[in-house]
Amino acid sequence: MARLRWRPFPCPDYDLEGTESWLQAMAAKGWLLRESFAGLAGFTQGAPDAVRYRLNATRGSVLDGDWAAPDGEEKALSAAAGWHYVCARGKFFIYACDDAAAPELHTDPAVQALQLERLRRDAWASVGSGLFFAAIYPLLWLPGKIWRIFAALPQYLSGLVLVSAIGLTVALCRAFYLWGLSRRLRGGQAPVRGARQRRRGRRLQGLQAMETMVLLLFVAALFARRGVPTAQPLPEYTDPLPFATLADLAGGGTVEWEPEDRYIHNTVTVSHTLTAPAVYELEQHAAVRQEGQPVLSGGLYVDYYETRWEWLAKGVARDLRADWLQGEHAERLLLPGIDETWLTPGPYRQLLLRRGCRVMSVTFFTAGEQGPTMDDALPVFVERFLAG
Repeated sequence: MARLRWRPFPCPDYDLEGTESWLQAMAAKGWLLRESFAGLAGFTQGAPDAVRYRLNATRGSVLDGDWAAPDGEEKALSAAAGWHYVCARGKFFIYACDDAAAPELHTDPAVQALQLERLRRDAWASVGSGLFFAAIYPLLWLPGKIWRIFAALPQYLSGLVLVSAIGLTVALCRAFYLWGLSRRLRGGQAPVRGARQRRRGRRLQGLQAMETMVLLLFVAALFARRGVPTAQPLPEYTDPLPFATLADLAGGGTVEWEPEDRYIHNTVTVSHTLTAPAVYELEQHAAVRQEGQPVLSGGLYVDYYETRWEWLAKGVARDLRADWLQGEHAERLLLPGIDETWLTPGPYRQLLLRRGCRVMSVTFFTAGEQGPTMDDALPVFVERFLAG
């Protein structure tokens, strides 16, 4: 058997006219199709020949096993008309004919349009799926998170938007192409073949290649976790923080850190992004002593964002309140110099402050009756927040 020379198809698998045009142009140069695999065409080289190629839509699917090759009856009917089966590509069977006197494989364009009907429905279903994953699914998956992701991890949100947009564009191109082709076939027009169809096919293939490349880069970035900040041990962190900690609430003293376990951590995560110059996430569990006596024992959780735009800070504030345990019972307070102040009831009281482009969410609790309450700590949180 002659050695195959592999070439990438210059058009998507659904581009019937582009594929037929390219294969006929290759045959005119002496390259005859023998195999198709993973977007590649396997050719044997021979004498230039005026071979016609036609694509026939498959009737089955991967699930029922009828997609890999046509049945014996279809092959026999095609052979009787002078056409032989070559290979399958995507959801099409490829037939060839080197007899110029042989009739067309599809003598009735309307019948061919009926064969394409399932592919056309699948294409529009892909558009619906693309719209769902591009617009609806993020709203279902990311409620209370979308603004924080845009602030803390804009590269991932931008990548997700780009992947979804390109995928939806590819799905629309496929659907509109198959819809237009079916419409022309139902009107009695035969498929158009020639250099123009090959050029259009290359543009569609380039769009698909872009989709694949962007998707691979996005997945690689997710696995590499590039740009994702790592938590630092809070006892070793020496840089100033733009908000109050347990030591500040106690009015100073010696901090004794709680031993860390599965649920208790003493960490701080700091990041700087294009959309948020400063993002802090702090978790602290400790006791504060003054002159050897405990004055405060409890826990503190802080999410602090300094965003580049005020509208983003407002969105982050909404996201943070959506995560609160008692967010629906939060009370809005009016404090001088603060644009938004929200406070929840209950033992694990939560506080949100926003001023311009800065927003901070605080969860503060004490162990037993030792130390200040949230009402006592509120002026300290506000003072440090205003100081920036």
